[in-house]
Amino acid sequence: RSEKIVVPDFPTPYTISQRNLILTEKYKKSIFIGPIVEVFPNEVEDRANIRRKLNLSDKDKLILVNPSGTKSEKKAYIEMLTKLIRKSKFQNVFFIISKGDPSNNSPPISIDENIKVYSWIENKFELLKASDLIISHGGHTTIAEAMYYGVPMVLTPSSSHTERYNNAISVEKMGIGRKIIWEEINIEIFRKTIKEVLNNSIYRYNSKKIAEYCNEFKGINKIIDIIESSGE
Repeated sequence: RSEKIVVPDFPTPYTISQRNLILTEKYKKSIFIGPIVEVFPNEVEDRANIRRKLNLSDKDKLILVNPSGTKSEKKAYIEMLTKLIRKSKFQNVFFIISKGDPSNNSPPISIDENIKVYSWIENKFELLKASDLIISHGGHTTIAEAMYYGVPMVLTPSSSHTERYNNAISVEKMGIGRKIIWEEINIEIFRKTIKEVLNNSIYRYNSKKIAEYCNEFKGINKIIDIIESSGE
């Protein structure tokens, strides 16, 4: 039997996967080390500089659409969201959409003045730091990255995808985003939810406060410490 269980998530009350974990008596030997992220916010250029490069003014809002899943799942997701975004006709809101295809390095396509679609985003963490909101299925990694960077979320899990659905509930309970059930999405719900999270400052405030806590966790460093201490 293991002496310790390492969980790549934040401790309660900010555990993303809280509804997906059943630890019972094993909880006492579980160590929450924080999620594993590639790049931390303090390793990325200043937010204001990034936004300046993107020609965004102070009143402009930037939304990053970052899908996950299989290739066909991403394709259907992007097609649906692009339609909803175009119909919503947001003012001073700019969207960067990633197809999530690392095998394709073609240049981005501008669909409308405020919508740019990339096959793959090399500088994802720069865009995340510059964003006012991220839209995603609700995968653990994307949520963790948004929490580290203090970016509010609108999550669109399928009701049949238990993990993502439960993750989205955790995000709502933390007050850092809202969920829309994928099977129930329509133009009215989409537009209303996006406007709520963008315009209600409590989501940004909560996200920033929780980010301060999250950035105390360096998962890789903690794993190394645990391994070294176990060998002593």
